[in-house]
Amino acid sequence: MLEWETYLSENSMQKKHVKRLGRKHVYLMYIIRNVAKRTTGMGLRLMKFHAVLHLLQDMLLYGTPSEFDTGSNESMHKPSKYAAKLTQRNESSFNYQTANRLNEFLTIDYAKEEEEHGTKVWEYFDFVEQVRDVAVEMNSSASSSEADSDASDLDPDCDAMDADLPELSQNEGVSDSDQDATPIKTYTGGTRINVYEDEDNGGAPSYQLLGRSKSANSKRKWGLEVVVFLNELQNLIVANSPNLYLSILTEHKRGDITFRGHPNYRDKGAWKDWAIMDWGEEGKLPCHIWCFVTLKGMPIRKQKLQYGGITLTDGVFAVVEASTYDEDIVKTGRSDLFVPLLVDVQGIDADGDVTGRNFYLADVESIVGPCVVVPDVGGPTNAYFQVKPRRDWAKEFVTWLEQPHADDEMVWSDEEEDPND
Repeated sequence: MLEWETYLSENSMQKKHVKRLGRKHVYLMYIIRNVAKRTTGMGLRLMKFHAVLHLLQDMLLYGTPSEFDTGSNESMHKPSKYAAKLTQRNESSFNYQTANRLNEFLTIDYAKEEEEHGTKVWEYFDFVEQVRDVAVEMNSSASSSEADSDASDLDPDCDAMDADLPELSQNEGVSDSDQDATPIKTYTGGTRINVYEDEDNGGAPSYQLLGRSKSANSKRKWGLEVVVFLNELQNLIVANSPNLYLSILTEHKRGDITFRGHPNYRDKGAWKDWAIMDWGEEGKLPCHIWCFVTLKGMPIRKQKLQYGGITLTDGVFAVVEASTYDEDIVKTGRSDLFVPLLVDVQGIDADGDVTGRNFYLADVESIVGPCVVVPDVGGPTNAYFQVKPRRDWAKEFVTWLEQPHADDEMVWSDEEEDPND
């Protein structure tokens, strides 16, 4: 259904694919009847359900669905519906009272615009005239500039070096490769986390959210294993650089995308984003982010430190759980949109629970981008599904369109009828 909706939202389609929708739409209606069978009222004897059969002819006559979609027009009816509810519901005065309510809404909007932004309705045409005068002036200036340039080309005594050259914008004169090499703006911050060994609890590793938010004093607990991982990293750093400490943060922003790993975000539980990481020879794989650490003053040469699967260097690193794609052909073939994943863990017990987690440090510069991952409900605790990017959904639907109709097996009961009959 998601692939179908995405395909229908495309701006262009091939006619050969549209023609195959005749039989494919029947199969989609068959799926809807079996998955979401309506048993109350008229059942699925509804115009919206029946209209699917007419969609093919509408597309052949008028083009893509966006060309004859009435959704935007219908959305403009909402103010009228609200105004209608504020009438006396009297048939003789219904239209008049509805129109009055709409005029009142408009008057209030104009008053708010004048009060909040100083925009006055009676000054509208003054503004239009100002815009028109500016446009006329710009056109006249452009015409005179072209005339001057033409004259300089014809005048042999004109010194080309004296001509005013246009200033280059930030990206003009820069090749595409240079623009691609422009570094992405990054920022690491958010809530700070302090990891320490609790003397009141026998030196057991513990943590504290630094800040005045109510989540800092919440009873919700972070996973003990990640606290142990961070505490060991901190001890390793302090042992080799006593003047340093481990900086643990919860947010990392790359361009317009924010990745977050927080023990208790706004007192609503842990927030752990997923991201695609480039692991080099191992490929680009999804990772579950727990938090971020900033390392500075790391030893070099023979004194280099190893931890979390990497050599510690200066920079920002994400504390992650790594995953791999499940190569089970049966699981992989179940869906076009979901790719099965298995998170790397120490083991799974008889009840399907994780017996221990493995954490790694991943350089934030290896982040390829975000991804959507959902748990495999009913499967092992470390099993997940990665959702393919939305840009690929329409392509998957076209692939199904090109498959033989005979592959779409439909079994009709005695109470149902094949729409094609």
